[in-house]
Amino acid sequence: MIILLFKELIISAFKLGGTNADTVHWLLPYVGVLSVYVLMVQVINTVLAGLGRMDLANYTQAVGRVVAVIISVAMLFFGKGIESLLIGNAFSYIAVHIMSFILIRRQAKVRFLRLNSWDWGRLRRLMSFGGGVFGGMLMNLLLDPFNKLMLSRYTGVASVTVYDIAYKTAMQIRGIGEVGFRALVPEISRFNANMNGQANERINTINRKAIRLILIGGLPFFGILFVFAAFILKAWLNKNFVEALTPAFRIMLVAAFVSLLGIPAFYTHMGKGNVRYGFIATIIQSLLNVTIVMAYAVFAPDKIGSHIFYAIALGMLASTVYLDWQIYRDNRNVPS
Repeated sequence: MIILLFKELIISAFKLGGTNADTVHWLLPYVGVLSVYVLMVQVINTVLAGLGRMDLANYTQAVGRVVAVIISVAMLFFGKGIESLLIGNAFSYIAVHIMSFILIRRQAKVRFLRLNSWDWGRLRRLMSFGGGVFGGMLMNLLLDPFNKLMLSRYTGVASVTVYDIAYKTAMQIRGIGEVGFRALVPEISRFNANMNGQANERINTINRKAIRLILIGGLPFFGILFVFAAFILKAWLNKNFVEALTPAFRIMLVAAFVSLLGIPAFYTHMGKGNVRYGFIATIIQSLLNVTIVMAYAVFAPDKIGSHIFYAIALGMLASTVYLDWQIYRDNRNVPS
């Protein structure tokens, strides 16, 4: 509703006109509806994880991301525009919704929307733990529109398409690798219930193995994508390819890989109940990103288009360093 009420203001803020304004007029209501639907699907998928089937929740998320990539890539290849990303994400979450609902019904006879099952005590405990997670998600949710707004105002709406393809594609690739590490949370939580030197060492062993897996499996994969980025993008986008996409996509690949290196630490902190670390890491990433972009807006607005990707990458690097540093600091405080 808010998006619909302020639709004209949003279009004005991005300095859109002509065909671009018409496209936003058409797509914005669907984006608003999809945003609400995504939140609902994430809640349902989290219920599946809460039933002890983190593996199944991860599988559904992975399938959803693959669906989004396949549909978006196929539509862009056949000449469709920016709506390809919207439609790809819509089908992705529909797939996650259906799979999660079926799997939940198989795991437990859950009666959805039953009012007499409401428990205020459980809600308070959920909010105390989930508040930091939700806050981090909200910061990430607001950061992406900010970057698009600055690009649209200072370099033109065409640069937003380059940003969307480079950023979203790299994050989708990162997401496929991320979902597998969500299974760390219940395992680490189980060890953390009896925290001592031995349990902490087992948690550290899990962390080291996760980092090793990212380096052994992820580094060659991201490296291949980095080297052949121009060829892949040209084959994918065909006549829609522009030269600016290649350096932007390469920077985002590096940023995505660096961010992926921080995922084991992020889920380790969640497993230990230290959700504030993840929230602080998101604040660091967002503030650094916003500060650098605003500095360019004031002192060198003509360079925002080519340098905003470095701002995103530096924000992700700072977030990863903070999460890993907190792991190191916590280890020093654990008794042997």
